[in-house]
Amino acid sequence: GLLLSAYDKKGEKNKILELIQKRIDEDKPVTDPVKAFLITRYFAQKEFEKVLTLQHECFNIGTDDVLKALFFSAINLNEYEIGIQAGLALEELATIPAEMMISFNSYLAKLYFDSGQNDKTLEYLLKSDDLKSLTNLVFQYDFENDDQILKKILLLLEEYRKVTKNKDDIAYILALIYSHDKDSDKSIAAMNDVSMDYLLANNLTIAAATIYLQNAADIDKARELIELAPPDSQFTTNDIIAGILFGTEQDSLTFEICLQELNENEKPKSTIFIQYALVAEKYDSKSNIIERVKRGLEMYPDNLDLMNAVGYMIADEQIEEEYELSLQLLEKAVQIAPENEMIWDSLAWVYFRMGRYNDALDAMKLPLSKEIKNSEIAYHLGEIYLKLNNKTEAENYLKLAVEIADDENSIKLAEKILEENFRR
Repeated sequence: GLLLSAYDKKGEKNKILELIQKRIDEDKPVTDPVKAFLITRYFAQKEFEKVLTLQHECFNIGTDDVLKALFFSAINLNEYEIGIQAGLALEELATIPAEMMISFNSYLAKLYFDSGQNDKTLEYLLKSDDLKSLTNLVFQYDFENDDQILKKILLLLEEYRKVTKNKDDIAYILALIYSHDKDSDKSIAAMNDVSMDYLLANNLTIAAATIYLQNAADIDKARELIELAPPDSQFTTNDIIAGILFGTEQDSLTFEICLQELNENEKPKSTIFIQYALVAEKYDSKSNIIERVKRGLEMYPDNLDLMNAVGYMIADEQIEEEYELSLQLLEKAVQIAPENEMIWDSLAWVYFRMGRYNDALDAMKLPLSKEIKNSEIAYHLGEIYLKLNNKTEAENYLKLAVEIADDENSIKLAEKILEENFRR
């Protein structure tokens, strides 16, 4: 004790730890309090590997602070079995405060889940009896990109559903997961099992509307749910529906709702005009589109997103008589937001459509100064370089557009040009 105090006063705490560790390594006598000091200091310094090398000492000492150090070190290092053993020892010790039991049981449930023990995972989730614990466990995994994890989660949730009293909770979570998995039938079936009282009490009516729109395109049900939500003076029901449909790439329905809002509302939100501009080319005449977006520009003359959407739409749809309007909007937009690479890309595209290829490349200076992570920008660069007869760069960027693969139309167009110009 005197030796520890002396080194501590000198500020040589690491020297203390080295001396204690050396005695342990040499099997020399070290008292439990000194070992506990070493283990908890390692934990405080986030030296979790060192804590785990002393796991036998942790179990022999068996005090709350030492077992917690081992438990959380194992969690940090994904050492599931050690974590479980430490957790069970803590549980047996019965020193965890009642207010911490939900969190503790959640940690143990995760350890069991990660070690593939679904029955024990279920046991500790039920002990915690807490929706937040369940959602934290489920949504920390990247199940959208990992089919094995997704199967494990769905199996766990379906088992949990059989035994829990919280039927609404689990049905709602299953509806979300099945929706992520694009299993529309199961998502809607689960959502239908969620009571309206539950949705209202938890302010989930708009979230539920999203599930019905995404999985069943059920506009009537979505409208009913959204209108039960607390009033929002900023957005109409059509605003919300159009936003959900646009976000889930249901273009024809987005167009219908936007058109309805444009016809029924004297002053629609700017988002309605933006979404309309981005989808209307497939469903409306060019004259109608121009008339309606000009109405939006009169209402929101300084809205960057609207300026960009309209300017780009005119260029992309090659509405030649409105190229000057497109140029005017986009040149104004880049002055307001000179660091916005997507607006520079739109400006480059209108220059391209006008046959001003050098100006188009010049407008791409900002996107070119960064790593390109957007298929559309890469495709546009490929087109521009091809017109400037720089076939090497054209091919590089067209291939990049295909590799990035985040915009279906750009991928198709890039592949077509590659096939016609570089694969013969």
